[in-house]
Amino acid sequence: MVDAVYVDADNVLRRDEDVDGSGISDDEEPKFYGIVPDQFNDKLSKELVVPARLLRITYTPRASGVSTKLKVPRGWTVRKSLSL
Repeated sequence: MVDAVYVDADNVLRRDEDVDGSGISDDEEPKFYGIVPDQFNDKLSKELVVPARLLRITYTPRASGVSTKLKVPRGWTVRKSLSL
């Protein structure tokens, strides 16, 4: 399960407030979807706007298997917020 994404010691995983209809209230537990690590790496690269070759991703030993699907919370992102 993905519960944090750290960039320079800061957790950047947050609810995506920029997308309407995320359907998650503040007191509700998020629902999850499965994604393989390679696809998740691509998603992180795009959302963080960092070329994949420059991105260093470390998983816990249990999640490091290629065929293992990660559980990622729906309606969450690592993109910078568009609101000021």
